[in-house]
Amino acid sequence: MAPNLIAIHDLAFSYPEQFADVTGWKLYVKQLVIPSNTVCHVIGGNMVGKTTLLRILAGLERVSFSSDTHVFGDLIFQNGRHQKGACSLRLRNTFFLSHSDRMFPELTIWENVRLARNCGILPRRDAYERFRLYMSGLRILHGKPERTRLGALSSGGQALIRLARAYSWGAKLILVDEVTAHLDDESAELFFRNLEILLKDGCSVILVSHDQRDHILARNLASPSTHSKTIAIELKDNTSCVTEPSFS
Repeated sequence: MAPNLIAIHDLAFSYPEQFADVTGWKLYVKQLVIPSNTVCHVIGGNMVGKTTLLRILAGLERVSFSSDTHVFGDLIFQNGRHQKGACSLRLRNTFFLSHSDRMFPELTIWENVRLARNCGILPRRDAYERFRLYMSGLRILHGKPERTRLGALSSGGQALIRLARAYSWGAKLILVDEVTAHLDDESAELFFRNLEILLKDGCSVILVSHDQRDHILARNLASPSTHSKTIAIELKDNTSCVTEPSFS
């Protein structure tokens, strides 16, 4: 049985009070378990909270801890296991890759990767060696040294540099939010082939994409040591509820 990177029971998110008159929408996580070596597919209609769930796991949104809330797993900081009130999750070795994150186009490739060091635990020297190894396997970036400015790369190249951040610093959980949906088929396939390297190292992935192609590519990464899991978000009475309909 794969160890759990994170398990959440009875966790709630709602907008701050200043937005209460605009929306009473809430996101409720009754139970969510993310084991290692797992590709998790988040499904649900538009505006149900798929990206919000990833932002919560990335520590970018404050959530409500009640007496019934339990958050535990290998990625939880020790002082984050017992919280009360409203606070943000703190997960180690967790990387949030989002298409809306344009990073810093005026900085070099390596400078953009280096800025993600606070998300990982590897020493800088080890991260740099992993970065060089990663770059050497990218034919799409041949002839483009690490001093190349990020803004000079194509959309596909920039998506691969987002993944380089996670690879270089030793990610254990990668949150992918629409990073590949806008890419052509060749670039998307290359992204997922590189994602497979991290899965073989015990990493898990949570994928949000409106493009069914991306979910198919992610399912093709399945191996004897890699599981596939579906996380559904269903909206009812202005509350979105996170459920887990399948695991294989």
